[in-house]
Order: sequence, then C-alpha cells, then structure tokens
Amino acid sequence: MKNLVLINGVTGAIGSACLAQFSRNPNNTIYGFARRARIYQFFLKNGAMPDATLVCSLGSDIIRGLRDLLSKVDRSQYERVVYVHALGVYPTEIDMDGVIRVSNDHDEDGIDDRVMTLSYEVFFGALDTLVQMELPTQAIIFGGLSDKHQPLVHQSWWKVMEKMKKRGMEVVGAQSGFGLTLLNVSSVMGPNDLMTRPFVFRDTDATAHCWLMPHEVAEAVERLTSGDRTGFQECELFHRAGYFKQGYYEGEGFTDRKKRELGIL
Repeated sequence: MKNLVLINGVTGAIGSACLAQFSRNPNNTIYGFARRARIYQFFLKNGAMPDATLVCSLGSDIIRGLRDLLSKVDRSQYERVVYVHALGVYPTEIDMDGVIRVSNDHDEDGIDDRVMTLSYEVFFGALDTLVQMELPTQAIIFGGLSDKHQPLVHQSWWKVMEKMKKRGMEVVGAQSGFGLTLLNVSSVMGPNDLMTRPFVFRDTDATAHCWLMPHEVAEAVERLTSGDRTGFQECELFHRAGYFKQGYYEGEGFTDRKKRELGIL
C-alpha cells in the first residue's frame, strides 16, 4: 500500500520543494497540480489515473477537475492521502502612493477576491472532495508569522486565515482519520518573493540567511503529515533574526518597512 500525495501549486517555491522532498520516498505517488501543465485527462490509461508521479492541470474549474481526477483513482492502491495546499497569493496592500488599499475586492467585503478564492474556496473544495475518498488524510496549508498581529498591509490574508481556521476545525472535527495543519512560516527565499519585494535587501535590515529555504519548509511538511494525527493543529517555522524585536509586526513601523521593500518610501 502506498501514499497518494497531492500538491496544489506545485510550481511555486514551496510546492516544487515538496515535490522533491516527497519523491525521495518510493512509497509515494505524487500528483502535482499546475495551471500550465497538460490537462489530467491526457494521463488517463483505460479511463483511470496511473499510479505514477506526474504534474498535470485540473482545468479552469479546479475543484471540478480535482473531483473528476480523484474519481478515476484506484483507491485500493493507497492507504493514505497527503494534501499540500501551496496555492495562493499573498498581497502587500499598499498602492504606489503609499496608501493602504485592498485591490481586487469586487464584492466589497474588505478582502482581495483572489485570496478568498484560492486560500478558502478552493482549499475547502479540495477538503470536501478528499473526505469523499474515505482514506486517512493529512492536509496542510501555509500561513504567515505576522498573521496573529493582523497587520493592515496584509489584511486580506489574515482575514481569510481566520475564516479558514474556524471552518477547518469544524471540517476535521466532523471526520475521523482527517488531520489538518496550518503551518505559519516566515519569509521563504524564492524568486517570487524577491520580485514582489524588490528592495527588501537593499532598503531594509533584512538578511537573506535568516529567511527559510524552500527545502526546510518541505522537510517540515513531510514531518507534519507523516503520522496519523487527527484534528487541527497550528505550528510555526522560522529562524530568529537579530533585527526582530517586540512590536516588529505592529503599527506604522511595519507599514513603513513594507513601503521600503516596494521602493515607495
């Protein structure tokens, strides 16, 4: 019996590191999901998904695609499922005039619609689909260390994480054999972070060696999803930096820091 590992957002820094980490175990079959990959139907053999590691697209409707893909999996080959949700956007909500503003908020609920869609609606659509597989499941999603301080510049993110935690506890509480982990991480070294925060190492006191490496996150993911724990847990992963002090994430100081990262201040 093998493990079926599902990685949503497999081409990102964390997702690709998880693909590498889990692939070291020959007992894992990994399906990575990426928008630009070939559609999953391309891989069907005699109408079934193969017991083979691959990267595919779920199509424009991610949940419908995932539901259809999993219906074509021979569940008798697997003893458990691991689901890694490395999909989403983490907006810094300051415009180029330095004004805190939530963008992409078409329903005017104070939350960027992209964050709500990818980190809440798609996530719980995936969990609801996984429950139907009736296999022991470990799911993991990523939050940020600053979330508990509720900074205005990341308000869409932490508002969605608060909603996710509340509903997540309800989902796993109603299921046997289902574990959910929220792993709050510090900054992760990857090209996307440096593109979205272009001046972070030029105009702030941040140092690259204190950031997490993607493989460190992947190792933690494998460890946190390796057992048969049930229910909800929240964990943190970071390296303590010399420039961190009490109140680091709070007030105008953190907002000004974000402005410097963007080249506004």
